[in-house]
Amino acid sequence: MSDVKLISKRHLRRRVANNVKLTLMNSVYIESCAERTQEVKFRDSSHLGEIYTVQLGNTENTAAYDASASNNTNINSNGGSCNNNDSFSRTDLPMLRDLITTEDFVSNETITSIESLSEMVESSSNNNSEDFVNKIKKWALDNNITHKAFNGLIQIIQPAFPFLRKDARTILKTPRKVEKFPLNNGEMIYLGVERGLRKKIDGGLNYENEIIFLKVNVDGIPLFKSSSIEFWPILVQSDCFKNTSPFAAAIFCGRGKPSPIETFLSSFVEECLTLLSEGLTYLDKKFKIEFKFFSCDAPARSYLKCVVGHTSRNGCERCLIKADRENFRNFYPVNYTYEARTDNDFLNVNLETSDTESYFKGKSPLLTLRIGLVSQFVLDPMHLIYQGVIKRLLLIYLLEGKRPYKLSKLAVSKINNQLLLVKKHTPIDFHRKIRTLSDIKRWKAVEYRFFLLYCGPLVLKNILEKEYYQHFLLLHCSVFILSNEELLRKYFLVAKEAIDKFIKLCPQLYDKFFVTYNVHSLSHLHEDVANYGPLENFSCFTFENYLGKLKSKIRGKTLPLGQIYNRLSELETITTNAESENNNCCPMFVRNINTSYFTCNKLKFNNILISTSPPDNVVAINKKIYIIEYIVHINGIYKIICTGFRYLEDFYNRPIKSSKLGIYFARGRNLSQDFFKLEEISCKYISIPFKNGFYVSPINHQKKL
Repeated sequence: MSDVKLISKRHLRRRVANNVKLTLMNSVYIESCAERTQEVKFRDSSHLGEIYTVQLGNTENTAAYDASASNNTNINSNGGSCNNNDSFSRTDLPMLRDLITTEDFVSNETITSIESLSEMVESSSNNNSEDFVNKIKKWALDNNITHKAFNGLIQIIQPAFPFLRKDARTILKTPRKVEKFPLNNGEMIYLGVERGLRKKIDGGLNYENEIIFLKVNVDGIPLFKSSSIEFWPILVQSDCFKNTSPFAAAIFCGRGKPSPIETFLSSFVEECLTLLSEGLTYLDKKFKIEFKFFSCDAPARSYLKCVVGHTSRNGCERCLIKADRENFRNFYPVNYTYEARTDNDFLNVNLETSDTESYFKGKSPLLTLRIGLVSQFVLDPMHLIYQGVIKRLLLIYLLEGKRPYKLSKLAVSKINNQLLLVKKHTPIDFHRKIRTLSDIKRWKAVEYRFFLLYCGPLVLKNILEKEYYQHFLLLHCSVFILSNEELLRKYFLVAKEAIDKFIKLCPQLYDKFFVTYNVHSLSHLHEDVANYGPLENFSCFTFENYLGKLKSKIRGKTLPLGQIYNRLSELETITTNAESENNNCCPMFVRNINTSYFTCNKLKFNNILISTSPPDNVVAINKKIYIIEYIVHINGIYKIICTGFRYLEDFYNRPIKSSKLGIYFARGRNLSQDFFKLEEISCKYISIPFKNGFYVSPINHQKKL
């Protein structure tokens, strides 16, 4: 008995309770005492090498406690015993019901028998095992874990989790067959629209509505740098669901665009005809399905509509204008009045006449769905404005152009220094920080958008000649207005006039070749804004993000179409429990914790992060700009303590005063502090040092708080 270590009753109770937790996690449940005796093993962390066991016997619900530092043998989960030379007598030990009482598992109720404990552990183990399998599946798919690596992990953890299958394909439910359809230049799989919609409805609806409006995107994405093989998926998205990310209805894999288009779209058109006529029934509720619009880049739009491409002289999709050609380069006249194209033009196509032969190449299969091939094919601002007009302006003219508009090396150096300063003060809302002009050829669309909407007026001020700077502001102001729903209601006509003036001045300031298809199409952009709202509502950003995720699922060059089908099928096996609504407020880095009062450095409010430190601490409240000093929680209510700017001035006056757009040159700080509720915040601001103050601009492309 000399080498037996004595511990207190409370210490033993805590150890047994911890062991029950581990038992629940590992799904090793304690069987009835009438059948066998189960030993629960745990190691004393304060005395390394000492193993303690609690024997759950069937006699008077007692527990035997053995301890030994040297004479312990292996204890297995099949009821094996431990050989110990010394042990306590049964009369020296407390009752088991006094030992394993824990608030975490029995809700302050005392377990009176081993049988009740066994039933509780068994039911909890089943639930925990399913939840654990679902979580490990999600982890493997989110991190793109290969089957080989997953199998290696399973071999390591399976002794602790015996309910796990031994092969990753069984756990992930990887399909054994892939149904493919051959095309002339590749093959495709069809996943289905209804299949994707049902999965989205499982995740919940944003609002109760009997109509589901669908947005469709078709675009190509190259898979490998050393091969011409690419994907052409049909993506579907709707704002009616809580999970607004797109899903793939079909995917083509091959070289070039899918050919023939009739075969590529046949399954999609056939299923959509059924959904349009019969609707979608889910859980005794019937939804009506309607198409809102198709959002694609210019080559994909011409492919789907079966018309000539945007490089043709008749390439404009909205009017009958004909581009001029000189030195094998197209440019559009700026003073024109031409007849508009309509949806009916596609219904009455006659390929034998000379008038239609120059624009129409065939009849689109989408006409069967009664889709307006003019009104419901939007001009995507991502490719049109950001990767089109603004990229051409910066790269081809300001950086690589000729005098007088080409920037000098000194001017480029000043802009780069400003961009480095802007990068330091960019809020977390912008996931990709802007780079210098040295990397402009590698800029993404979000960087061009950031330059045009936010930092362009700042970094180009006092760098460009006055007339060129004013010309840039015409595009900046018009796109800024068209990106905000509130500004649209007030200044829609101002934006339209600014775009028209921007186009007309292009040949005068630069040259006639500046007015390409993209610049000309700016004149039609207001039509889509009038029909579908701000630019972000119908841009391709959401679809492009999903295309990147699809591409990341490819793990090798062998059978890429089968790989992507397997990954998407595995993702569908993850059970999506009814998610509880996320709290509007999620504090981070909490300090001074008290029952009724605490402060925090950061707070996530309606998916927007605000902070007490820059660059995420500038907000607009009651049409004034404030800097957040403290975030406090008082009696269940979050409040912010702010100081405002003393002076707010217009940063520019033409073509519209910047203050009307919420853009200011701010300087000075008020000495007094003001309290506000979070609900009073109207939007978040970006604040960049400039001279003796700050250039402040609202983050315009995101939804209001």
